[in-house]
Amino acid sequence: MLAASLRGAAYEGLAAAEAGLLWLLALPFLVVMPFLHPVQGMVRDWDDFAATGVTISLLAAWYAGRVLRGAGKASWIAVAVSLGVAAPAVEWLAHNADQERGFARVRALMSEPPPREKSERGNTWDYLGIRYFRLERWDDAAEALSHAAETSPSPRILQEWALTETMRNRFLDA
Repeated sequence: MLAASLRGAAYEGLAAAEAGLLWLLALPFLVVMPFLHPVQGMVRDWDDFAATGVTISLLAAWYAGRVLRGAGKASWIAVAVSLGVAAPAVEWLAHNADQERGFARVRALMSEPPPREKSERGNTWDYLGIRYFRLERWDDAAEALSHAAETSPSPRILQEWALTETMRNRFLDA
């Protein structure tokens, strides 16, 4: 009996240390999160929030494990918890795997209200132009790079736009 209670106390002490470590990992991210603003917009800099999401997920998983460990007959809830975690993860992966819809979302973000900052529009149109260029979609690349040149002209953007026009056999425009 004494050995079992000592083992239980040691387990509780270890669990408290684990929770403390996870909170120690999460705290800096939670403090910074309200002040974090992605420079290139949410389309390009969503990963700025990834570390915070991971630490919060670790905390949630740890607490879910603690609750489910003592669930006894209600341990079947672990299946629901697993599916509840997997569903949005699979949805997010499927959502971002569709290239055409992704392009449409980014284009809509640039062309629909509210108007974005000039620097964000320039960076995003430049990104679209480069992606279209790599896919050899010359017409789309030329349009995107022309918008990028309107918003934030630079020698590189102008050169890429000229190269795109050359690939379209529009040498005068190049």
